[in-house]
Amino acid sequence: MSRQQQQFNSVISQGAKVIVLDPVDSAAAASLVKQAQSQGVKVVAYDRPIPAGQADYYVSFNNEGSARR
Repeated sequence: MSRQQQQFNSVISQGAKVIVLDPVDSAAAASLVKQAQSQGVKVVAYDRPIPAGQADYYVSFNNEGSARR
């Protein structure tokens, strides 16, 4: 079991209602998304989409636009 999966399972067991996930492995993250959603937990994919396990929300940023000169 990966460290990310252990952390994910831990916060679900602690009663999290929303999880922000920056997936290390998008394919493996799909099963985490499905697990969370089956328990009524919303998932926000941060900066990397999870195509096989549609997260409830997706958030990213434009690091090129944020650079100061």
